[in-house]
Amino acid sequence: MSHNKIPQKTSQELSVESPSPKKANKVAAEITPSVQRWQKIAHGTQMVLQPVIAVGAIVLLAVGFSVAQKNGYFLSADSQGEPGGVTQSDIEYVCPMLCVSPVKEPGRCPVCAMELKARIVSGDPKDLYGLTIAPAARRLSNIQTVMATSKPIKKTIKAFGKIAYDETSESTIAAYVNGRLERLFVDFTGAHVDRGQALAMIYSPDLYSAQVELLQARKALSEEPSDRQRIVDANRRMYESARQRLLEFGLPESQLQSLETSGKADSRIQITSPVSGTVVKKMVDEGEYLKTGTPILQVVDLSRVWLVVQLFPEDASLVRFGQQVDVVLQSQMGKEFTGRIAFIDSEINPQTQTIPVRVVIPNEAGLIRVGDYAEIRSEVPVDSSGGQLNELYDPQLAGKWISPRHPYIIRDEPGICPVCGEELLDASSLGFVEDPPGNQMAVVVPRESVLVSGDESVAYVETSPGHFEFRQVKIGPVAGEQVAIVSGIKSGEMVVANAAFMVDAAFNMSGKPSLIDPNRAAGKDESKQAAREIESAKIEQAFAQLDDTDRALARAQRLCPVTGFDLGSMGTPVKVIVQGKAVFMCCEGCRTRLLEEPDRYLEILKHGHPLKHEEPLTAKELEDIEKALQALSVIDRQLAEKQKYCPVAEMRLGSMGPPIKVDLQGVAVFVCCSGCRESLVENADKYLEKMGKLPTRSKPPTKETLGQ
Repeated sequence: MSHNKIPQKTSQELSVESPSPKKANKVAAEITPSVQRWQKIAHGTQMVLQPVIAVGAIVLLAVGFSVAQKNGYFLSADSQGEPGGVTQSDIEYVCPMLCVSPVKEPGRCPVCAMELKARIVSGDPKDLYGLTIAPAARRLSNIQTVMATSKPIKKTIKAFGKIAYDETSESTIAAYVNGRLERLFVDFTGAHVDRGQALAMIYSPDLYSAQVELLQARKALSEEPSDRQRIVDANRRMYESARQRLLEFGLPESQLQSLETSGKADSRIQITSPVSGTVVKKMVDEGEYLKTGTPILQVVDLSRVWLVVQLFPEDASLVRFGQQVDVVLQSQMGKEFTGRIAFIDSEINPQTQTIPVRVVIPNEAGLIRVGDYAEIRSEVPVDSSGGQLNELYDPQLAGKWISPRHPYIIRDEPGICPVCGEELLDASSLGFVEDPPGNQMAVVVPRESVLVSGDESVAYVETSPGHFEFRQVKIGPVAGEQVAIVSGIKSGEMVVANAAFMVDAAFNMSGKPSLIDPNRAAGKDESKQAAREIESAKIEQAFAQLDDTDRALARAQRLCPVTGFDLGSMGTPVKVIVQGKAVFMCCEGCRTRLLEEPDRYLEILKHGHPLKHEEPLTAKELEDIEKALQALSVIDRQLAEKQKYCPVAEMRLGSMGPPIKVDLQGVAVFVCCSGCRESLVENADKYLEKMGKLPTRSKPPTKETLGQ
């Protein structure tokens, strides 16, 4: 048996195939640049291909979405039937720019000239205030609803102001006697002084003379014998007068007693502070000569300060005297202070149209500085319409008595205000109750649920799954992210909270009431009723031109046998004798046709007038129509053939001669004769709406063509 052997290589051959290290390094050095070049090329190719692949994927996705949309994959489940199941009544045409209301025939917008887009009508057309939105469209538009709830409403009032002195605590230290200011003990503003503290020293010769008079009167009173009563009484009166004069010069009682004890007059007098407070103004310097009444220092008690804010009238009507508010200082944003409203001005500032409101703030710690800016914040309970509640609960004022001018003076019992001296008021007389009142509930919805334009406010309620209803609402106060609803929505109803504008746009495109025209449906009903009333009055006026016999015959006939119009709608009915019978027509334009085919129209009078587009046309009528249309221009003929019927008489255009073109609200409309022109112009909206219901030669589109 032979075996295949693997040939063995000699050591010489091996040495040839395994190069030496030097040779290997040389070969590697030659190969490395080529490898690096190919690596760079590969990296560059990768950098180019990745964006190209990404862009290609996006393009493919867009194309796929377009194809899916054209094939109706995004339509609602209710509309995804067989393509042939869509009828003309299911289709309406909408201007992409929403210039005009949807119509029933394809074409171009008479305003912007853009091609009208076809869409499937959803919902009941008789539902003037409702619209059904497909689940797919709802998901794409991200339409979400929330439940309207009932809760107490509080309106937040905010206003900025500037800290000022409490003017009722200001004291001006003045000279009570003529003299020279010899010493000023408190000689800078901002210094704190206590009641009775010495402020200044005045040298006054008048004061010295008054002291000498007092000492002499006292001496005379003590030395005079008691048996001479008249002299004693006179000396006593002189003594009391001299003593009172010194008191009026500002000499304190303690200094008077010291004067009488020592018996030595002093030409200098100390001025003391009548109150504790802070020196806010220095008005004289040492060495100046003063007259009686010359102001020296101004001292203010800063244990209370004022904050004056400007409120708009609607906010000022919600606050009351004594009401507590929160205060936030600009310099101390992390702290909150409280104050009470002490004054509400009775006049509106004509320049700013605001009302000044003053707040008194306690400042025992001295943290509030005059001149600082501050903001008041207060949550005021209001009723559903945003008005002030008659009763307000404040635990600090429940069953208390309050000063009529200084609301920080609060007592448990009636009495006198120690500051102004007036009688305290029962807090209940200001509207503060002892017990918390029952909260007045109001319907609230999110702010984004309500669309506002001028005086109109609208919202949309989901009455059943996928069915939305238009609501005109009256809004009350805004409380944070919610708004009160005075009327239009009930508690528990589901209100559109997100994408309300999308729902509003869908309503507007469907020709239903929306924010743009909230009275559209009501307007249609009113206009139709008004048109009917005008038409009836017009007919009665036309019948009044006939004699009693003809009037009775015309009323019995009621309709024109040629056009089917109500007799009198186009003026005084025209009487024609046909085969010995009196026949009335709507206008002279019908005379020729009536006399040419008397048997036909007499038969119509006998059995009733059919709709003109349901009447079969004879060969002669078709020939007459063709001749009449040939009299038009090429473009007008195409438009007339597309319109096909007169909107007034419902007769084929051309059946009564060349159609007459009328420019109606930017739309070219053809009528069969001049008799229809007046009625068309007077009732433009009526016949433009009616034109969408007339049959046309165009076939209704299917779902495959809706996206094209």
